[in-house]
Amino acid sequence: MSTVWYLIFVCGTLQRGENNYPYWLADEAEAVFVARARTVSRYPFFVNLLPDHPWCLPCVLDFPDCNVPGCAQVEGEVFSVSAKMKAWLDVLEDISGGTHVSVPTVVEVCEAPSASFRARGGTTAASLKWPAAVDGEAVTVVAALYFRAKGYPDDWSSPTPRSSSRLISKFSAASMLRLYGDRFNGGVPAHLMADGNYAKARAMQTELNALPEAHWPPSTIAYHAAAAKARVAQPDEEHTGATPPPIPCYGAPLFPKPMILFIIDGIGDNTYCELGGRTPLEVVAGVPAVSQCAPSPATEPPTAQSLSVMEGVLADSANAALRETLNEYVTPGINVVSRHGVSGLMDPYMAGKSCGSDTAHLSIFGYPPTMYYRGRGAYEALGAGLELEEEDVAFKCNFSTFADRTEELCGDEDPAMEATALSSTSSAGQYVTHRRCDRDFTVEGPVLCNDLNGTTVAADLHGIPFDYPHVIKMQYATEHRCGVALSGARRVMRADGSTELLGMLSDKITGTDPLMDGRLLLHCKPTVGKGHPEYPAAVYTCRLVEAASAALTRRLKAHPVNEARRQHNRAVAARLANGSGGGGSETMARKNLANLLLFRGAAKKGWVPTFAVRHGLHGLILAPTCIIKGLGICCGLRGEVCRACDPTGQQSLRGATGDYHSNLMVKVRAVLHALRIQCPPSHEAAVTAAVQSKATTALQAGRIIDPHYNFVVVHVKGVDNAGHDKSLQLKLEMLRRSGLAMEALWRELPAGATMAVIADHSTPLGIGDHCCEPVPVSVAVKRTTSEGALSACPTDGVEYYSEVKAASGGLGRFRGEELIPLMKRVHHHYHYV
Repeated sequence: MSTVWYLIFVCGTLQRGENNYPYWLADEAEAVFVARARTVSRYPFFVNLLPDHPWCLPCVLDFPDCNVPGCAQVEGEVFSVSAKMKAWLDVLEDISGGTHVSVPTVVEVCEAPSASFRARGGTTAASLKWPAAVDGEAVTVVAALYFRAKGYPDDWSSPTPRSSSRLISKFSAASMLRLYGDRFNGGVPAHLMADGNYAKARAMQTELNALPEAHWPPSTIAYHAAAAKARVAQPDEEHTGATPPPIPCYGAPLFPKPMILFIIDGIGDNTYCELGGRTPLEVVAGVPAVSQCAPSPATEPPTAQSLSVMEGVLADSANAALRETLNEYVTPGINVVSRHGVSGLMDPYMAGKSCGSDTAHLSIFGYPPTMYYRGRGAYEALGAGLELEEEDVAFKCNFSTFADRTEELCGDEDPAMEATALSSTSSAGQYVTHRRCDRDFTVEGPVLCNDLNGTTVAADLHGIPFDYPHVIKMQYATEHRCGVALSGARRVMRADGSTELLGMLSDKITGTDPLMDGRLLLHCKPTVGKGHPEYPAAVYTCRLVEAASAALTRRLKAHPVNEARRQHNRAVAARLANGSGGGGSETMARKNLANLLLFRGAAKKGWVPTFAVRHGLHGLILAPTCIIKGLGICCGLRGEVCRACDPTGQQSLRGATGDYHSNLMVKVRAVLHALRIQCPPSHEAAVTAAVQSKATTALQAGRIIDPHYNFVVVHVKGVDNAGHDKSLQLKLEMLRRSGLAMEALWRELPAGATMAVIADHSTPLGIGDHCCEPVPVSVAVKRTTSEGALSACPTDGVEYYSEVKAASGGLGRFRGEELIPLMKRVHHHYHYV
């Protein structure tokens, strides 16, 4: 650190955990956290808000102890920064342009100075006496505070300001979102503000590049390196006439080290006697078995179902053979985060509440489900690749099978079930024999979706026309699932020049999915009463859903895919009737017709603050499961690994299917590619071509060359599938593969990167469904290879990633919405000690 120290007081987006902090202040060598503090005098403190102020920045005005009601002591944090970092911060606050002025201000220290500051703060640290004097006199220091000098609303002092928040004493992005919602949607990190093609980022990078060389930040060093490389690559004869290639422009001084969130869906389970008193996860982690716990005939049976009953592979195994079988799955790599970091237990949603994967992920990503959850449909549709308009209503749909009288017992894989269904159902009902027509539907599913996409619905089942012919949008997702959306309201112009909104839809409706095989198709109904303002739109939407379902069934029944299945079933029936029975099991197995779409989870896209607003992170999600990918996209996480190598975003995860056949190493390679740690051989040529053909500005070039992701979500689904299928073998195998992937990813991450491993919920084998138990969490920072680290990374001595062992870790037990703030604290641990 420089020999010149400056104390600064930050109270807005530069506070630890806030949106500008990782890009401007989170440098262990150039900044030391001192303590939490507050101003001695009272000042006006507010936040500019949309629509008048698109940047939504906190403002403190230099009017000490003014008489405006609401003025208070401003709460914030004191840092000691080098002269180099002080120059960077002056750029952020636009000191040269007069937006802010830096004024020495007396602040009152609210806690003992940090150990780091006491060790490195020199005479300044020595002068701070703590605790305070016996007479109660506060400990004060003089620190620079950036006061807003221009560009703030005139009515800030009003009890009900139009362009800003009310006066506050403490700022956080989370509190602004709770209080002001989408009016704070511009509160992204400064260099990510998409104003006029990122004009602010360009201006800040230009000013950073103009600093004296001794004050150059990492982004300026990278800029000059890229410029030198471009000059070398450009032929001499082109220097004079041709336009030089754009040089990447970043817009902030620091490149934050990445944070990886590795989510193993459905990881939690019970301990089982057959596993040596361990959970499946503990078997893979290598936790030593406890003494034999098999109950004697005289004792009561165990509360958990015996694995011997559930899993035939273990039923007749002797203890030695069983141990040998289990040892094949031991993968120490699954412990790599636990051994290098801190562990604990997390309630994904809240204690004692089981939840679906979508609710759990929303909570884990820091979005309270009670505030932002609208339904699964929008997530499934977005993840499948559908583009949703604001008023569209989307659904998570299954290709399914109902007993159809016109099929002459050739429409179901089980003719006996089909016959029973037809005999017990009236002609008006649709008896769903199979909610999933076929799990192996990866060839026929896309064909059906492509052909059905664009179907129009002009009238309901009674022939009453809709306000306009609504369009059905469809996109294949995976297995038997697809995303479906119904086109929403349209504004039309009348002859007199006035406009009218037609076809208003609502997502406050039930679905048609009975959720179990062997039940009647449900009728769509409103979920709100007649007095609710959305009730008329909900009734209209119910009529549209049932008409759309009928229209799709008509087209499905006549589709060549189903005709081929129908002919196959007739051929099987003929062979069986003739007693020939030749051929393999596949040729003798009947197939279900995909003659029905089940509608579930109606949802509009709705408004959700982006990840950059909520957490200040530029993130990527790698999740082949459409509902999880779509949820991430809805929250502002990106889906593309590399714009140059994979413009469609489809190739980078080829082979990572989300099922039991998924190649998890594909996801590892995708993470390393996205972070530009390891790229495929064709990457450099693809980037050069893309920059030359597509990049017209430095910002576009920079995002092609390196998007600078600093947060990546990796989602693994197969463990959850095994829990639902009650398959011990598959759960152990998917956990083993997860451990290998974690170890490979950790090995390649740079020093200073942070990795967390969690589950979104538990899916015990004995239940076959989600349960409310907490899940194990481990978070670790990869240490530097040398011993010169300025502060030690936190560890708690937990050696195994386990539902049981994690309970003794240093993180304790917490809720899912606290996870990302916790990851930030561990990631920037040097400013918390």
